[in-house]
Amino acid sequence: MHATETVTDRARRVLKDMSRWNIVPSPQNYHVWFEYLSGDNVELSGAVSAIIASGEGFNNEILDGLYRRHIGDEKQRVALKRLQRATQTVLRDVLERLLEVGGVASKYREKLESYSGQLENTNNTLAFRNVVKSLLHDTAEMTRASIKLKGGLDETTLRAQALDRQLEKVEQETLSDNLTGLGNRRAAEHIMSELQEVYKESAETYSIIVLDLDQFNSINDAYGHAVGDAVLCKVARSLQDNVKGRDFIARHANEEFTVILPQTPLGPALVVADQLREALGTKRLRVAETDEDIGTITASFGIAEIQQDDTEASLFVRANQALESAKAAGGNIVKSQMDL
Repeated sequence: MHATETVTDRARRVLKDMSRWNIVPSPQNYHVWFEYLSGDNVELSGAVSAIIASGEGFNNEILDGLYRRHIGDEKQRVALKRLQRATQTVLRDVLERLLEVGGVASKYREKLESYSGQLENTNNTLAFRNVVKSLLHDTAEMTRASIKLKGGLDETTLRAQALDRQLEKVEQETLSDNLTGLGNRRAAEHIMSELQEVYKESAETYSIIVLDLDQFNSINDAYGHAVGDAVLCKVARSLQDNVKGRDFIARHANEEFTVILPQTPLGPALVVADQLREALGTKRLRVAETDEDIGTITASFGIAEIQQDDTEASLFVRANQALESAKAAGGNIVKSQMDL
């Protein structure tokens, strides 16, 4: 920030600078540019400066990546650091109680000290939560084994359970799309990673569908981003209404969504995708304030099924190639890896 610049001044400068680089003024993009112009986020500033120097410009994918790497993850890191400190306090309390009663539970004390070391090295909420769950299990075992410690350890167990609930809430927030309530890109990556491990162990197949709304930018341009956001929410509800069981939906980026279908080969996945396409096409869209009818929204679909040498990334690339084929064919159509 300039020496005499107020927050309001910077907000005006953000919008002016975003316009200069043809950046859509969405809340996420605004947050990225506000942080960049502040100069406080050194890694973000370096990344943005490098993109400017390269001359490649700022498309939706690049901006989404900047937010995810340099801003979105920061919330998770701060929350994780806070929870690590709180759990360390729980461990210290238990160790103090153990010291009070001597060597009655030396094995348990060693476990707690081991957990303390593990906590220092965790760098994501899923790993952290696993450590807390192990702590809960061993605390319960110790409670059953020692009447003398029961009161204190029961209290500690309750505190650890409260931490676990708080962690679950943080996890939910960092894995959810704020606008639609669906999973976000990170959540989709976690689900695909889990399915990939199952596939390696048991060859249990799964498929993914990626879909991109046709002509969505024209809605934003004609009616504004508030209407565009309402459309995205309506699309999210339509997708939720037309999938079942373990199927998982995420808003992957802007107007792009991902549907993950466990235990589903390519043929049935094609059927699901066509049902989703037809369901979307029946939704009439109206502007709430004016009741203006703006027609229907359609989407292009790409599908891929896991193959022997696939990684999560290669599977997603193949589904995106099918999506691009569908868009090239005019949209409102389903294409799969068989069409490549």
